Amino acid sequence: MKIEFLLEDLESDDPARVEAAAARLAGQADSVVPALLRGLAGVQRTADLEPVIGVLRHTGPPACDAVLAAWGRKEVTDWQAGRLLGVFDERSADQYAALAADPDHSRSGNGFRGYLSVDPDEVGPDTEVRGHGWLALTAPGVGHGAFPGTLRI
Repeated sequence: MKIEFLLEDLESDDPARVEAAAARLAGQADSVVPALLRGLAGVQRTADLEPVIGVLRHTGPPACDAVLAAWGRKEVTDWQAGRLLGVFDERSADQYAALAADPDHSRSGNGFRGYLSVDPDEVGPDTEVRGHGWLALTAPGVGHGAFPGTLRI
C-alpha cells in the first residue's frame, strides 16, 4: 500500500473514504507513522509538518505513542514534538495524562497542554501543577479574571 493514496483519501470530501483510509492507516500505524516521523529530519516550519499532522490526527493513540517514542529517541526535535503532540483528540487522553506526570518539565508541559485541550473540566483542586508562573483557570465560558481563577504554580 502506498502512503500517497492514503493521504489523498484523508483529504477527500467523502466521509466514508476518509474513515476507511483512517482505519487502514491505524491498522498499519506501527510501520507508517515511524517512517513519516523519520522523514521530518531538518523540518523547521509548521507548514512543512502539515501532511504528517493530518495522518497523526486521523490515526490517534497509536500515532501519539509513536511520536512520544520518537521524541524519547531524539528522532524528532522538542519543537516538532510540541507541534505534533498538539493534534490529538480525546482518544489520546491517557497518553497526555501520562506525559503530564513526566518528571522532565520540558516534556510534562506538552502533556498538560494536550490534556487540558481534550477536557478542560478535568482541572480541579487536586490537579498537580509543575513549573513556574501563573495558570489561569476559570469555568468554561467565563473570561479569565485577575484573581478568581488564578493559581500560583
